[in-house]
Amino acid sequence: MQRLLDVSPSHEIKFELVAGTTLERILRLRNKTDLPVAFKVKTTAPKRYCVRPNCSVIKGGDSIEVKIVMQPLKELPDAPNEWKDKFLIQAGQLGEDQAGDVSGDPKPLFDTLPKNKLLDQKLMCTFDISSEGAAGIHRGDVGGSHKVERDHDHKTL
Repeated sequence: MQRLLDVSPSHEIKFELVAGTTLERILRLRNKTDLPVAFKVKTTAPKRYCVRPNCSVIKGGDSIEVKIVMQPLKELPDAPNEWKDKFLIQAGQLGEDQAGDVSGDPKPLFDTLPKNKLLDQKLMCTFDISSEGAAGIHRGDVGGSHKVERDHDHKTL
């Protein structure tokens, strides 16, 4: 099957942990085809992350930014590298008969795609304790600040 999406970052999503801070990463998906591609993003830790949009349709040649938001930590974990968090991007090309129906709810369109025609891309999460977090500056503070980081590594799905 033809490659559908360029995914950036392609292998891992890096988080520099800070207690009490919402951390945001951007996942960029670019449709390499002329037809719409439906996608869905899943995670192994749904209580830790919010993904928006987690399901959508990308028109031919277009791109979309997906926000991955890590909920604030009350305190820094002792061994964050023991977390085995992952994200799975599933994508499938919509047929020409579905191409005109991309403005509504994307979930029913994605659900109609045959499972054996979906392409998968896994992303691992890696974690570092920031110097700010290690110094205890935000320890226990659950304020609303956040950091945004864009990774430039990409892969074709």
